[in-house]
Amino acid sequence: MFGEEEMEIDWIPKHTLIHFSRHVAFELERAIYEAKQAKSLARFQTLAKSAPMGIVLADPKGNIQFANPAFSDIIGYEVKEIIDKSFKDFTLEEDIDSNIGDLRQVAEGEKGFISITKRYRHKKGNVIWAKVTISSMLPKGSKQPEVIAIIEDITDKVHREQEVNRINAAYEQQRLLMVAGKKLPTVLHGFTIIPKGDSYRRRFG
Repeated sequence: MFGEEEMEIDWIPKHTLIHFSRHVAFELERAIYEAKQAKSLARFQTLAKSAPMGIVLADPKGNIQFANPAFSDIIGYEVKEIIDKSFKDFTLEEDIDSNIGDLRQVAEGEKGFISITKRYRHKKGNVIWAKVTISSMLPKGSKQPEVIAIIEDITDKVHREQEVNRINAAYEQQRLLMVAGKKLPTVLHGFTIIPKGDSYRRRFG
């Protein structure tokens, strides 16, 4: 059994681990520790298959070698359709160049880990927003590092924020019209207009 001081896996953000049960989080941390020490990559993959967050292993060029069912659910492809494909095949075109740079920084050791917000293209064509934390390890007997990514689907959160921003912009436009002498409507696009301040934040924050 590993002691707590050995279990420090600082590249896993705490907001990610809270989505796991305490037991699963501990076991996954231990599996990642063992994998990083090149002791049990197979054990890590076994635990990753039951994890609620998307987990991917890839080579330094971004070719996917392992993907768990949760990642499959996020992007809508079966696991067998993901393996041996590049991350670029599932990434929104506008994000590919910046993601290549992020991957290179981790794979070449410039950064121990990196956390980014990126967009995937779902199999049905819709855009999936995700929080992705990337790290790397060097398996025993290999000269090529493995890249590990933990993927959290934040699409709903992003859409809520976009809607709040839209309402803010609409409210500001109507406020300016009121200043110009025109009446401010009480309802705008199906939403009740609430003045900015504490009450506004409680409603939409």
